[in-house]
Amino acid sequence: MFKLVGHEEFSLNSSKCKIRVDPYGIFAYRYSLEVNGKPFRDFVDIQSKILKTWAIRTVDGSDVRVVLEKTTLDIWVNGSKVETDSEFVDGGTRTHFQATNSPAILHAFKTGIKKQPIIYSLTYNGEEVPESTE
Repeated sequence: MFKLVGHEEFSLNSSKCKIRVDPYGIFAYRYSLEVNGKPFRDFVDIQSKILKTWAIRTVDGSDVRVVLEKTTLDIWVNGSKVETDSEFVDGGTRTHFQATNSPAILHAFKTGIKKQPIIYSLTYNGEEVPESTE
């Protein structure tokens, strides 16, 4: 006989994850996911504060994901850290890099507002890309 309730632990890259199955009523179950010891929703909230993400659909139809890690200012393209060249401009910085052999620029500008001190925007192949909400 197999166990219907309990938990299973696994790793995803450097994150430790746990899936929990708990009884919920007579013949119902509640599923939950923990990442690094935190409920999944809390993990997502923390990640959204330290990461900015842009999803790009290229001309040939392929998907490109650009991620800025705000704590280190590292830029990742499709999961790989890329080399960058930054320059100071009036009111902020401009960071140049290549994303799938096309030029991209990450703009970071000071707002002077305490709750949102810096605004980030991405230009890919000469066009501004909206920030991803996922």
